[in-house]
Amino acid sequence: MNTTNNMYIKRVYLENVRCFDKFEIDFEDQGSSILILGDNGDGKSTILKSIAMGLCDDTSASALFREMQGEFVQRDKSIDEAKLGSKAIIEIDLTSGGGVVYRIETIITSLKAFERVDQKRFRLRGKEKKELQESDFPWDKIFVCGYGPGLRTQGNADIQHYLSVDAIYPLFKYDARLQNPELGIRRIIDAVRGEYSTPKAKDDNSRKLLDVIKQLLSVLLDLEDAKQINLTPTGIKVEGHWGKAELGEMGDGYQATVTWVIDFISWWFLDLVAKDNLSLLKRKTFGDIKGIVLIDEIEQHLHPKWQRTVLHKLQQSFPGVQFISTTHSPLVASGSSEIKVHILRAGGHKIVTPYGWLAEDVYSIMGLTGSSRAPEYENKILGKYEDLLSKRLDGTIKKQDMSELKKLKTELAKLPESDPVSLTSEIAMITKKLRKLK
Repeated sequence: MNTTNNMYIKRVYLENVRCFDKFEIDFEDQGSSILILGDNGDGKSTILKSIAMGLCDDTSASALFREMQGEFVQRDKSIDEAKLGSKAIIEIDLTSGGGVVYRIETIITSLKAFERVDQKRFRLRGKEKKELQESDFPWDKIFVCGYGPGLRTQGNADIQHYLSVDAIYPLFKYDARLQNPELGIRRIIDAVRGEYSTPKAKDDNSRKLLDVIKQLLSVLLDLEDAKQINLTPTGIKVEGHWGKAELGEMGDGYQATVTWVIDFISWWFLDLVAKDNLSLLKRKTFGDIKGIVLIDEIEQHLHPKWQRTVLHKLQQSFPGVQFISTTHSPLVASGSSEIKVHILRAGGHKIVTPYGWLAEDVYSIMGLTGSSRAPEYENKILGKYEDLLSKRLDGTIKKQDMSELKKLKTELAKLPESDPVSLTSEIAMITKKLRKLK
């Protein structure tokens, strides 16, 4: 049971925002997570950054907005700039239940020299809609972190206080440093010690919480045993088939996962400090974390094996967290039954359920028709092979082309045994010839 009362996103609405005329996502279940799937230029990052700005006060939103390049307000495709006075709107509805919804409406107005950011805040209950002053809005009920596709492997920042604008800054500034994972773990362990009075209780409970952290990381890193992760006097070490290695020596997938996950937990810890709620650490579980995490290109740095399970493992590890992620990866999209997938198309979106699909099938709904082979291979090898095979079946092949056909068959033989391309090509050509004979 969560002991905090943080809010979840209930609805996102964008209007005249870059490539989106009108765009809306309703989160049917409270706190439900989603995955946004799309091509480059479809607006995945724009959606996440809009959500991030829409969760901040107007001063923080303005600061984040200055990190974005180009115009934000949608313009007509026939002109270079948006019309003066035209507006883009971001609406974020939040709730923690009880029938009360809070709305943050962020308005970006196109002016002659720049775009201005303004904000309105509302409290909704049934048909009642009341505008709130900034000081009356429950900002302390929004716990959000954000991560861009940049340097998730770099964790050397030392941060003392939780501020939402700082926690989502890496979503806008890709070279922003995350918090030092070793420092974050040690702070949390030290804090739980402070919740007990006797030396034995301090030692026992700090060790138990460290074991929980190690178990969490071992699951996310696909390790067999939590004992493969150790917090030593000189840093975090990971043991595997490679032996023992410091985190900094590990591949980007290991570094990035440990760094951003501990960064997120560290922000939660700092939020607990601000709310004088460190006693929550005594529960020794991260299932109590209630908040929102925005992750752009979640597949970054991850081996395909990890991509298939990353969302499922995050949901299992942090059941109280609303993850809103983007991806290009069909393996990520087909890897979790708990998360709805929104595929972007032409400024709109539709919900698909690709859980369990093959990568080829996900590629097809992303608009990548035909084979996923390299186009050069398709054209120069497979295409040429099918052309010569057709001529051989027709009896029109020349002698000099027969040697070329043999070379191509040798090249096709290098494909995996499970790849039936050579056989299917021959069947297709024979079928084509039989149809002609009819």
